[in-house]
Amino acid sequence: MQNSFNWIAISNTIGIDKLLFERDCWIYFVLVPQNYVVMVKGFPFLKKQMQFSVDDEFITNLNEWMKYTKRISKGSILKFLPKLQLKFPIPLNKLVEHLIENSDDEE
Repeated sequence: MQNSFNWIAISNTIGIDKLLFERDCWIYFVLVPQNYVVMVKGFPFLKKQMQFSVDDEFITNLNEWMKYTKRISKGSILKFLPKLQLKFPIPLNKLVEHLIENSDDEE
């Protein structure tokens, strides 16, 4: 992970649910060896990084899938462990370098 600042993985329903559907979820990244802690608002950051379309159908379908997964897991001996892997088009360390050099950039 130290040499690859361009992905994250979330591997449970609670984490995915909070990240995508709770509008006040924050993500903390620790960049090593630079010793930076980066704090971003979860969904807006992911939306910008992944360039989700404004099409609400994707988010609606994902939300339904999450609800259904929780529902069938609740009363079953089987437990579903979804894993979400997100690869960023711009590595986080490059974004931090850009922000340090261009502190007035609000994008």
